[in-house]
Amino acid sequence: MEARRKKAEMRKREEEARKAEQPKVKQQEQPMVKGRSSSPAEDMGDETLMLKKAKEDLAQEAAERESAKRKYLEDVLPPLKLGGLSKDALESLCRDLHAQIEQAEEERFEAEYKVKKNDQEIEDLNMRIMSFTGRFKKPELKKVKVTPENMLNSLAESRRTKPGIIDFRANLKHVEREGHDSRRGSSSTTKSEGMEENLNGEED
Repeated sequence: MEARRKKAEMRKREEEARKAEQPKVKQQEQPMVKGRSSSPAEDMGDETLMLKKAKEDLAQEAAERESAKRKYLEDVLPPLKLGGLSKDALESLCRDLHAQIEQAEEERFEAEYKVKKNDQEIEDLNMRIMSFTGRFKKPELKKVKVTPENMLNSLAESRRTKPGIIDFRANLKHVEREGHDSRRGSSSTTKSEGMEENLNGEED
C-alpha cells in the first residue's frame, strides 16, 4: 500500500511539472511564429519608422554642427565695441581685423590643399587596388592581316602626309625595269653572237 501511494505521488508531481513547463514553451514559440507571419504592411511600417528616426538624427547632427560653428565664431570673433573709439583706435582695430582675415585665408588655403592632396592619394590608391584585383578589362585588340600590299599602301599614305619618306614602290619598279632591260640586251647580244658563229661555220 505504501509503495502504491508513493508511485501515485510521483506521477502527480510529474504531471504538475509538465503542466508548469507547457506555458513556458508556448511563450518561447510565440515570438518566432509572430516573426515569421509578419505582413508587408508591418514591414513597411518598420521601414517608415527607421527612416523617420534617421531623418531626426540627421537634423539633430546638423543643428549640433551649426551650434558648434556659432560658438567657435563667437570665441574667435567677439562682437565689436566701436562706441567711444578715436580715429587711431579704429585704424588699429581695422589693422588687427585685416591681419586676422589674412591668417584665416592662409589656414583655409592650407586646409584646401591638404584635402585635395588626400583626395588625389585616395584616388591613386583606388586605381592601384583596381589594377591589382583585375577589375579593369583589357581591350580586345583587333587582328590585322599584314600583307605586302597593305604595307605599301601605308607607306604611300605616309609619303603623302610626309613627303620626305622614300617611295619604295617606285624604286622597286625602277629596279625591275632596269633588270628587264638588261636581260633583253643580254639576250639580243647572245642571239647576234650565235648568228655570227653560224655564218663563220658555213664559210669554212
